Amino acid sequence: MYLELDAIKIIRNGNKFSLDGLLSSKVIVKEKHLEIISTEFLKEQIDKCEKKLSEKDFDGAITNARALVEEVLLEIEERLTGQREKNGGDISALYNRIKKLINFDPGQDGLNDSLRQILSGLNSIVLGIGRLRTKASDSHAREYKPNEHHARLAVNSAMTFTSFIIESYSYQQNKKNKAVFEKIVAIQLTKQIT
Repeated sequence: MYLELDAIKIIRNGNKFSLDGLLSSKVIVKEKHLEIISTEFLKEQIDKCEKKLSEKDFDGAITNARALVEEVLLEIEERLTGQREKNGGDISALYNRIKKLINFDPGQDGLNDSLRQILSGLNSIVLGIGRLRTKASDSHAREYKPNEHHARLAVNSAMTFTSFIIESYSYQQNKKNKAVFEKIVAIQLTKQIT
């Protein structure tokens, strides 16, 4: 039963009733980002994250959040290097490879302190999602059952990370393409002058 004007849903569980808010903080991967990098598996993971949160399958949502991050990293790696390296499930090692390819390494020279801190935070997000999946998801024997806010944190963090890394990848590719174009134009102008 819904109380749509108040954005509340009444949930019945046996003889007990509870209220659930229909409005919640939810991060989405924008359609324009999926036009830049998209695979069927990527779209499946986004859909599964949302579905499992709504079905209160919190450990499953965490599993899919981690798979979403992994798929984006692997797809970017393939686009930049021409192949997906072997991935033994260590998301930290995977991210360490990719962050160097897309200038996400917080240890790089010339980076201002604010960006360094944000990039360190992205590193923590990737590691945290990976560790949460190991300890509180349905992919392994879990150490504890996650609450909704844990699953929502994992999913929203994965969505934020995914959106940002796709947008950064696109920006860098456009910047590179612009530089190549400008170089070609300069060569053409030089030929016309001589």
